[in-house]
Amino acid sequence: MDDRDPRRPGRPGGRRGGQASGVRRGRLRFRWDLIPILRSWRVVEQLGDDPIEWEREVADEEVVWRRRTLYTVGVLVAVVLLGAAVWLFLFEGKERFWGKRDVGVAGGGEASAKAASLDVEIEEVKGVVARFLGATTLEGKLACVVWSEGVEARMGDHYERHPARAQSVYDYPVIALRTPASGNYYLVQALTTDGGRHRFVVLPGPGGAKVAWESHVGYSEMDWGEFIASRPPGVREMRVYVEPSDHYRPPFVDRVEYLSVEFTRPGSAERLYGFVSRSGTEGVAGMRGALLSGRPEPVVVRLRFPSGQEGGGEPAVLVEAFVQRGWFVPASPR
Repeated sequence: MDDRDPRRPGRPGGRRGGQASGVRRGRLRFRWDLIPILRSWRVVEQLGDDPIEWEREVADEEVVWRRRTLYTVGVLVAVVLLGAAVWLFLFEGKERFWGKRDVGVAGGGEASAKAASLDVEIEEVKGVVARFLGATTLEGKLACVVWSEGVEARMGDHYERHPARAQSVYDYPVIALRTPASGNYYLVQALTTDGGRHRFVVLPGPGGAKVAWESHVGYSEMDWGEFIASRPPGVREMRVYVEPSDHYRPPFVDRVEYLSVEFTRPGSAERLYGFVSRSGTEGVAGMRGALLSGRPEPVVVRLRFPSGQEGGGEPAVLVEAFVQRGWFVPASPR
């Protein structure tokens, strides 16, 4: 007895089965050739035993033929449009492809004016740095710096300790514009013919560009080495680098009351431990913010050696006040 069921499609047990199998093979051939280009995830299903039904409502070859025709026409139209676009772009120019954009004379003129103004400003920045480094007198340097209250006295004190000498600039490897909310300024690095590398903060303005002098020299009321060696009485305002420390020593052993910090100066190997009272230091919140950066941070602080350190031993200072983060001092009205 033949156990093949002629009603099962795709089996050779009957005429209808053979016809159905032929129709399915034709439809499957079409689907294999055409559809997987756009639906590649269905290719795996075609390799199985069961027939693929891309659309369950499709029941006859007329609909399949209609879809094949529409698909073919769509592909041809897309190819023609793509070819036309490439031809226009390559042979007719970008303006023909995208369409001409009228930026306007006023817009172009405004951009050119801004660029020219920036070029002039940069030349002013270079000029004031060159004049400042070339000046050897207090008056000559004072004419190049941002005015602030007491700057003349501080410059006189500094150049009495460190006499100025003329230096000639041969290159400016860095001129970077910064635009914070408080106002624009330039970061400038100048190389001099004697091998010096000098960094400046330069502020543009109506009266011309000016050097932020305190930031350039890192002005302090005493030289760093002398300050540590002499341990003077009273309070001194210093520009230093600060970073967190875990060093505690008498009389600053209360970790609840004091923050331990370490002070350094660029170009010096000497380090100094300091202690910040969490309750008694003026501006202590700003000091905490500087310590959170995780790296040595430039700050302006007022430091005092406590009594009892005049006889020697490891020095330690108390931070009387945190003045500001960074060495740059904004200008005061003149």
